[in-house]
Amino acid sequence: AVVDAGIRDWERAPETVVADVLPQVGAAADGEIAAFIDAPVVEKPVVALRTRVPVEAGETYTFSARVRALSETPRSLPIRFDASGVEAEIPDLNADWQTVEGEFTAADDQTEAEVRIVLDGPVEGLGVDDVTVAAAGGDNLVPNPSFEAVDASGAILNDSLVLRQDSAALGVNLAAGEARWSARRYEDGSVVDGTAQLRDGVSAIPLEGVSQGYYTITVTDASGREVSAPAVVLDYAGSRIPQSDRLGAATHLERDAYRDGGEAAASLGLSAARNDIKWSQNEPSPGSYQWTQTYIDELGKLKAQGVDLLGVIDSGNLLYTGTGGQAEWQKLKTPPTSQQGIDAFGRFARAIAERFDVIGIEVWNEFNHEPFNKGCRTADCYLPLLQAVEKNVKGVDPDIAVVAGATANYDEGFLNSLWQIGGLKHSDVTSFHPYDIYGDPDGAARVVGRSIDSMKANGEEQPVWITELGWTTGGRTAPVSLDTQANRLIRAEVMALAAGGDKYFWYDLISDPAQVNKQGDAHEANFGLFDPRREGLQALPPKPAAFSQALLASKIAGREPVRSDGIEGVRSVRFGEDGDEVRVAWVANGNRTVEYEAEGDVQVTDAWGRVSTVSPRDGKVSVELTSSPVFIEPAPAE
Repeated sequence: AVVDAGIRDWERAPETVVADVLPQVGAAADGEIAAFIDAPVVEKPVVALRTRVPVEAGETYTFSARVRALSETPRSLPIRFDASGVEAEIPDLNADWQTVEGEFTAADDQTEAEVRIVLDGPVEGLGVDDVTVAAAGGDNLVPNPSFEAVDASGAILNDSLVLRQDSAALGVNLAAGEARWSARRYEDGSVVDGTAQLRDGVSAIPLEGVSQGYYTITVTDASGREVSAPAVVLDYAGSRIPQSDRLGAATHLERDAYRDGGEAAASLGLSAARNDIKWSQNEPSPGSYQWTQTYIDELGKLKAQGVDLLGVIDSGNLLYTGTGGQAEWQKLKTPPTSQQGIDAFGRFARAIAERFDVIGIEVWNEFNHEPFNKGCRTADCYLPLLQAVEKNVKGVDPDIAVVAGATANYDEGFLNSLWQIGGLKHSDVTSFHPYDIYGDPDGAARVVGRSIDSMKANGEEQPVWITELGWTTGGRTAPVSLDTQANRLIRAEVMALAAGGDKYFWYDLISDPAQVNKQGDAHEANFGLFDPRREGLQALPPKPAAFSQALLASKIAGREPVRSDGIEGVRSVRFGEDGDEVRVAWVANGNRTVEYEAEGDVQVTDAWGRVSTVSPRDGKVSVELTSSPVFIEPAPAE
């Protein structure tokens, strides 16, 4: 279990640079704890972990460490282990601990030596343990050499509650002695249980026998204390769920509820986050861009986790926007209309592109919708903003997408008007938020198809991104059950991609209690894939829809949507081809048996992760379909 805790006597790279430098409890080379390093993005050499030891001038020292990598087969990693500037030779690494060592002689005036783990490139699942520096016959000089001394708070310490099936474990800080644990499946209430012997301090509880699914895990320690947490258990290889480059989520990283939101997004296999970058907060005086520390930190963590940023300029600025008679909050919801304000809007987009790594800049949020736009809401008023962003952003990086539309619902009239006055010439991507299909998730295919037809009718086609759509599980306004949220996520995302959509951003990543409105309606506060932080847990608690999102991302990662199978009354979409493929299938209502051609056994995974194998007869397999999607793929070889 990788746990969210401090490592005493060692300096770790910040989370804005290296995604994870954390203690890992269980299966250590020495003792119970090792250091775990995971870094999907490393753009230049960085010291991930370092400490200092006292040395005597002229003395010769041997230094060593035990290292491993999350890999079945040995492979070369872009890492260095050095002491006093001398590097140890690193062999190819796999999941077995190996010893690496070197030797240095302290300089004539040297009193201290630095011991470092350096990353020269991306690293997955690096383990480090049992670090030594010693003169011949002398004691080990490294403080906390096996990382046993950690600073932890809370009862369940996992850095993420999205767990890999083959190594699922809880990291806990509970009473020493025998603990009892149980894992209850969400959809049928079946239970797997066991016991574990806990030591003083941080321990690991291996969740043996817990297969892929969504669970509530409960632990009762030797003192009788009971703690529980929801968890996603998924069958995948490596240290992370493979990222789907088509799936993302809306985030609000500037809010307290979203601390470490980048890590939560990455844990579900999401490749992108759509986040507001408030104009008024970051340009306090004309032409002076003073980025708030929260944006710097949280967007930095997002990048370190390998999650791309779609930046949204969705607010005005009192320096440039608003009209007489408007309250201040209304002015901040009013787009600029003067040439001075429009130019400033474009320059702010350029400043974002220069300061942050973005895949795109989305121009306003729901410009056509009165709650988010207290000024002019026509395409004629929108086009100058689009042109200003295009002019400024393309000068920084022509590959940054200018994302146009972001309409509330699929507003065909607004978008057609925008295309007819030249909007397609000044944008790279079309976006919208089709809440008009809230009762019909399969309708995502319809609105994506209509948007593509609309562009073709106006002379050209560009990618379509649904940059906001989700279902809330609370409040007085149109809540759905947890089951329904999970079901509609898979159906809407699959249908949008099948119809030609390029990206889908779920709304939103984390349920935020601060979004309960003044009338006490918690509608906006419950769209998340994760619940708010909970006392006793270090990680965000995943909802059932988080399991659905992770399962879907893992199944379609690296696979292009090829086609719909065209079976009447059946939603059946194939991703990938040539033997590396998966179908996602369901029926809108009722039950139906569907036959697919198959040369060998197929593996059918239901929406809650349960796996079965179906053998063909006469070259076909029969699969029972309901309104709950299943994933159909060639069964792996034994």
